[in-house]
Amino acid sequence: CDLLLNIYNKLTWDSLPNESSQAIILRSIILLNMGVNEHDKTRDEAAARFEKIFIGNNEDNFMDPNIRGAVYLTVAKRGN
Repeated sequence: CDLLLNIYNKLTWDSLPNESSQAIILRSIILLNMGVNEHDKTRDEAAARFEKIFIGNNEDNFMDPNIRGAVYLTVAKRGN
């Protein structure tokens, strides 16, 4: 996590307007790696996004498909 922390701090969880495809892919990779390696801030945000969509049964909410894998894996690894 320490190696990726600089990049992580520059990223947002949501895509930005006119963002390059490389940035979109990088976000997915960084979030996935930070989450499965138990970075607390990433695990908390992934859990919040998961709960908002699936546990709250709120169909109006939307999860960016580019970060969906990172959210699912992070939440699954955390368990519960």
